[in-house]
Amino acid sequence: MIRCCGAAGQPTWFDDEGSQYNAATWQGTTWGSGVTFCDNQGMELCPYAIYCPDGGASSPVGGTKGGDMWAPVSDRANQWVQVGVWGGDATTTCLGHHEIAGGIHGDPAWGQDGSRHGFMKHILCCPVGMAASVKSAKSKEGLTTIHTGDWMATTGGYNSWGAAVDWCIAQGARNLCPYEVYCPDGAGSPPFNGRRVGGTGDDQWAPYGGDGENRWVQTGIWQSDPGNTCLGHHEIADGRHGNPGWGSGDQGVADAGYLDWVLCCD
Repeated sequence: MIRCCGAAGQPTWFDDEGSQYNAATWQGTTWGSGVTFCDNQGMELCPYAIYCPDGGASSPVGGTKGGDMWAPVSDRANQWVQVGVWGGDATTTCLGHHEIAGGIHGDPAWGQDGSRHGFMKHILCCPVGMAASVKSAKSKEGLTTIHTGDWMATTGGYNSWGAAVDWCIAQGARNLCPYEVYCPDGAGSPPFNGRRVGGTGDDQWAPYGGDGENRWVQTGIWQSDPGNTCLGHHEIADGRHGNPGWGSGDQGVADAGYLDWVLCCD
């Protein structure tokens, strides 16, 4: 359980007026300025798991903010989470910008354009080292044992993210593996046991769990750029593609050989 807020060893909310926990004011204009702001407080920007310990469609730690409010999270560059309510729909609370509306918006251009917006009023900073300790605890709790111990060839066995979940279960696994199992070294690095090659050559997408539905990670090389390996489809090309339409069901993509490998976890 994450305790909040403001006491020693706890995450602290800051806002643009001087919050109830701290007089420092958050006036940032970009995701990067959020990192700098927390650093200037002798803290670090909090990751999603601390902002929203109960996941999407639930209140963030310390309670839901009023109105449409976006806050930067440390998981990767230009990632933002809704800490208020977007579009009057409470189920959007604690969703990332890249998840809203089925992922069609990707990461926000406004997160990097240097403009101050009225929905940037809140930020959560963590004691230094807290993010790493929460990540370690989460990995120990999660699905980290790979079924069969290695990649499984799918031979066109599924044509959507949901069908991939069913496929793993049919093989005797519990679920799709989470991103951290696919890509323990993060974006731009080879995945577990090396880059994949399939029917289309280097361009290989694999479904992963633990971060909502219709999530896919590049396990080969997209458009001849090794820097795209281990990026999610919602992150490729600065996030403008969002989650893939084909991820909801496209047998042509499966038959063409773009979905030839998967990691299932117990």
